[in-house]
Amino acid sequence: MTATTAHVTVSAPAPNPTVLQELGGKLRQGRLRAGLTQDQVAARIGLARPAALSEVEHGKRRVDCFELAALAALYGETLEHLLGIGPRPLSQTERLLARLETMTGDLAGYVEQRAREVAEPVMELAERTAARAVAVAEGERDRERDLVAELRLQLEAAHRRESALRHARPAAVQS
Repeated sequence: MTATTAHVTVSAPAPNPTVLQELGGKLRQGRLRAGLTQDQVAARIGLARPAALSEVEHGKRRVDCFELAALAALYGETLEHLLGIGPRPLSQTERLLARLETMTGDLAGYVEQRAREVAEPVMELAERTAARAVAVAEGERDRERDLVAELRLQLEAAHRRESALRHARPAAVQS
């Protein structure tokens, strides 16, 4: 028995240069977001020539599926985004910022609610205190009015005594 191996050759159509340039641009942006140099990326994904990455990023070289998967993983991207069929995933920083914005909004709402809860009794206390102050002031005013009236009476009595003394003196002098 002899075994024969059949070789099938499939030729893929040449990719659209615009597609290669868009993919290269996304790969370059991902590399820059990751803070890596082309040499660092080439070493990490096992490219023999670092210049090959430059060629990919400029749309001058095709990238195979294994290289693309390695680049996507290294950059924290999805294949769907790189291939233009999905949104770019959020970076950890972007996820943290989004969470921080949510927490800030939640905190602002909580602080506003607590401020209302605290302000209400404080306002009631302020109103009661103001009412007491008015009552005290009115009481003081009434006491002052009474004191002034009493002083007037005493003054009038003193004037009458003085007048009586003046009238009594000349009579005593004449006798």
